[in-house]
Amino acid sequence: KVDGVSGTNVAGYAEGKYDAQEAFVELSAPFLAGLPGAHSLTLDLAGRASHFDAFGTEFTFRAGLSWAPIEDVMFRGVFSKSYRAPSIMQLYGASYSSYPAVSDPCSGYENPANEASAYTIQQCQDHGIPGTGPDEYIQTTTQIKTHNGPNPNLGPETARNMSVGTVIRPTFMPKSMPLAMTFDYYKIKIIDGISSLDAQTILRNCYEVEALSDYCQYIERREDGLIMGIDQSLRNMGEIDTSGMDFTFNLGFPLFQNIRGNLGFQ
Repeated sequence: KVDGVSGTNVAGYAEGKYDAQEAFVELSAPFLAGLPGAHSLTLDLAGRASHFDAFGTEFTFRAGLSWAPIEDVMFRGVFSKSYRAPSIMQLYGASYSSYPAVSDPCSGYENPANEASAYTIQQCQDHGIPGTGPDEYIQTTTQIKTHNGPNPNLGPETARNMSVGTVIRPTFMPKSMPLAMTFDYYKIKIIDGISSLDAQTILRNCYEVEALSDYCQYIERREDGLIMGIDQSLRNMGEIDTSGMDFTFNLGFPLFQNIRGNLGFQ
């Protein structure tokens, strides 16, 4: 850097803080043990109170129940509410610029060869982008400047988590060859998940998806249509749903007859 001129992309500086206090309690209550149909029955409870000066107070919890009708098999289930405040870097970290390759849906949008939809054409017209004549807007470069990084207006993420499953540990296996198998189904919903979208998706949402036209606010254009920048900063993105199944298989056996230790397969 010489005389304030840089040959690299622009990057800002990082500065910020917030205060947090937390308190938690956990309880594990074994209700039954060693009974017919109830080798064990245990309830696990946990609660956490969190206070952030930037986001207020939140209470989260976890409730789990495990039941083993016999020693070999255990059924388990867990339901919890989670909370995650944005990190310091996500709120106040260094912002930076980039120049990804993107395609502008409004480039020559009225040319029949581009096969733009009626909605795209209307959106481009509503944003004052010239579509015909000597001033017709044509994208002349595929690289568009983007603004990336933190967002001081981020809110916290919350989540609902549920899982149910089975653990099988056959007692007929010798102690030198322990066997354990687990089967679990999980479902997770994250609300206001923190993430960012790439520039091409922002352009597509603005000009091609009617329900997502509010993404147009993140696109900066000149009067002649040229894109000056796209804001790719972190945002609370709405809901993220995921579900699936996990299966594990663990088997151990003696490594050598006269040497202590086990070798396992998983």
